[in-house]
Amino acid sequence: MVETLFKTGIKGLDELLGGGLPLGDYLLVGPPKVGKKMFVNQISYNAASRGEPVIYITLDRAPQRIREEMTHFNWFVEPLEKNNVFRFIDGFTMWYFYDTNYKREEFSLDSLKNLSKIQAVIKAARERVGFGGLAVFYSLSTYIQHVGFDKAFTLLSYLRAATEQIRNTGIGVLTQGMHTERELTAFKHIYEGIIEMDFKKTDDKFTRMIRISGLGRKLETFGWTEFHITDDGIVLDL
Repeated sequence: MVETLFKTGIKGLDELLGGGLPLGDYLLVGPPKVGKKMFVNQISYNAASRGEPVIYITLDRAPQRIREEMTHFNWFVEPLEKNNVFRFIDGFTMWYFYDTNYKREEFSLDSLKNLSKIQAVIKAARERVGFGGLAVFYSLSTYIQHVGFDKAFTLLSYLRAATEQIRNTGIGVLTQGMHTERELTAFKHIYEGIIEMDFKKTDDKFTRMIRISGLGRKLETFGWTEFHITDDGIVLDL
């Protein structure tokens, strides 16, 4: 049986992976400024442009700011939202209601500690855009800061079970250096694969690198590959 793959749409990456990522949950780990946000923005836009449903849980930036950042690469998500294939779940602006003119998103969180409410919002967003496709959680590090590791682990276990049920791809983002080895080990056992991004310094020059490894049999390990950030987003050097 041919395995269903999620195409990232990132030049060079799908070729490296033999067509794309096997469906499942992946942990995206890297230091600040390495390109994690661009990675999830790029694959989210690419998936929704193909008509695959996308939900994007954002705790680190307001959805409107993400929309604006994505337009710099000609990734226009508002038409995709109108077509009901892309939805933000806003977990950021609950803390910043000083702007009375801010228009709340259709799906917003008013608490990060009430797991049943979070689950209900995610379910409602899924019903709006459809099942399958891609779910992004940006970022797990911020969520852990607010609720603690144990509660975060409980929510991620729920999301993992949902991925198995609806056959989608999930990407959870962690910032390198913010977590203990215990936390990292626990998370790695939830996720089926790890996508690592990092900087490499050679001759006083920093280059960006990416590698992907699987914890099970679905995904073999792909070693460090250099990538660049261009006007079209992330591009791998193969």
